[in-house]
Amino acid sequence: MVGNLLLARRDWVELKQLSNETIALSEKYGHEDGLLLSTQFQLIASCMLGDDVSALPSLCALMEQERATGCTGRNLISGHVHAAEAAIQAGQLDLAQHLNALATLLMEERGMRAWEPEVWRVRAELLLAQDPANTQEAEDCLQRALAISRSRKGRSLELRAALSLARLRVSQNRARDAVALIQPVYDRFTQGFETLDLVQAKAMLLTKI
Repeated sequence: MVGNLLLARRDWVELKQLSNETIALSEKYGHEDGLLLSTQFQLIASCMLGDDVSALPSLCALMEQERATGCTGRNLISGHVHAAEAAIQAGQLDLAQHLNALATLLMEERGMRAWEPEVWRVRAELLLAQDPANTQEAEDCLQRALAISRSRKGRSLELRAALSLARLRVSQNRARDAVALIQPVYDRFTQGFETLDLVQAKAMLLTKI
C-alpha cells in the first residue's frame, strides 16, 4: 500500500494529501476499513507535521476505539509509536509514556514486531526528554533498536536509530563517534536520498555534526 510506503519514508506532506483523497473515496463508496486506515494515516501525518492541534487527541481516540474492538487489520503499533513521538514533540511526556507502553503491550500481545526498533528508539527519546541525564538508559534502548534493525536487515530503521544515537553522542561532545556511527549505515543506501532520514544523515555528515 502506498500509505505504508509513505509512512516508512516519513513523507508526511504526501501521506496527508493521499490520505485526504482516500478518505473522500472511502466515504463515497462506503469502504469502512479504508476509511479507518486512511484516517489513521491522515492523523499520523497531521501529528508529525504539527499543523493540527486536534490531531493527536483524535488519533488517540481512534486507536482506543480500535483496541476496544480487538481490531487487528490496522497497525496500531505504528499508530501508537508515531503518536508517542508526536506527544514528545508537543511536550506531552506523560501521554508519550502511556502511548509507548501501549505500543509495547500490543507488540507483545500480537507478535507484530515490524516496528519494534521504533518502539525502543522512541522510548529512548522519551527518556531523554524526561531527563537529559538518562543517557545510559537511553543508549541501551537505542543499541537495542540498532541490534534488532541489523538482525532483520532493516536499513531504514537502523539509520533512524543511528541518527538518534548520533545526536546523543553529539550532546556528549563525541562528534567523531557520531559520524563513525552514521557513515557506514548511510553508505549502504543506493537510492531514496530525498527521504527525511537520509537528508538528515547527509546534513550531519557534511557538517561533521
